[in-house]
Amino acid sequence: MKEAMRTLSLMESLATWLEPRGIPYAIFGAQAARRYGVLRPTPDVDLLLGLQPSQRPILRAMLDDLGWHARWWRLTLLNPHRRRGRVPGVLARDPASGVKIDIILSFMPYDREALGRAVRHPLGRVPVRFASLNDVIVSKILGGRAQDVKDVLQIMKKRNDLDGAYIQTWLKRLGEELGAPLLERWERLGEIRRGDASGLPPRGREA
Repeated sequence: MKEAMRTLSLMESLATWLEPRGIPYAIFGAQAARRYGVLRPTPDVDLLLGLQPSQRPILRAMLDDLGWHARWWRLTLLNPHRRRGRVPGVLARDPASGVKIDIILSFMPYDREALGRAVRHPLGRVPVRFASLNDVIVSKILGGRAQDVKDVLQIMKKRNDLDGAYIQTWLKRLGEELGAPLLERWERLGEIRRGDASGLPPRGREA
């Protein structure tokens, strides 16, 4: 419980810094999946930040103001965006709580789409922007780890409002760009979930 509260406080501090400055952001990873029914405890935070590499001074100011330590300016293969092609990012750590924050900067069309669809969730004192339900699915299909697969299946079991058309569109596009069978992965998970091969989750409202 204490660990969860530390992570909550950290995300609220992050939102408090970013919102007044109008900087787009979205929490992805396990913290976002928790909003949609995945009960998997983890203190770490995955952050997509609407900054370009040329805006590094803004990122540095955020890290300094929040008191986070960082392995400064690495190149990473981090989810949720691609499995090939290195992207700029920072691995930060909050020394007060011990929480790790994996930050990547947005530069692909999908990044901008996902940031625009981020959903504000009231957690405590301050609403925090998380990736939408459908973008969590896209990100985890992109990730492709065993845990990602488990998370997607758990979400599919608990939610009946996935937008299959949106998910398919981006997985097809990203799969073609990356040379990866992303759409096939999604279709296979649909078969596993239903026990047959009769299509994809129905299109529904955005969460």
